[in-house]
Amino acid sequence: MQRQRIKAGLAFGIAGFVAAFSIVSFFFTFASLNVKYLLFYVLPATVAGTISGGILGAAIFDKEETRNVFRAASHGVLTAAFSYIFFWPLFLGPSAIFNNNDTALNNFLSICAAIFIGTFWTLPFSIVCGAIVGAILYYA
Repeated sequence: MQRQRIKAGLAFGIAGFVAAFSIVSFFFTFASLNVKYLLFYVLPATVAGTISGGILGAAIFDKEETRNVFRAASHGVLTAAFSYIFFWPLFLGPSAIFNNNDTALNNFLSICAAIFIGTFWTLPFSIVCGAIVGAILYYA
């Protein structure tokens, strides 16, 4: 079971990296892409995908629970959606620390806007990536 958790964590971590890097490179051209974007957007997505994959993704290897590829893909979707619980604190924590010149209300409104807009912009892409990873892990 431990080896399955590691495999699932790595697979969902790679998927988080690919999804976040694709989204960041879509919104920011490679000319303006610098280490700050990779550190604040891609690293939290990779860590969140690894954590959620290790917690929930290992169940995809259980052939009794996931009887077919569609159930594995739906489990991958749930794992990708679950990763947002870990992503937002990892993303907003450093952002709040380095953006300390605003008022508390302004920071709170910025955080709420980032969660609302960011989730609806990135969640569909993450769900597709989660379904693909779930299907791949079912056949692995």
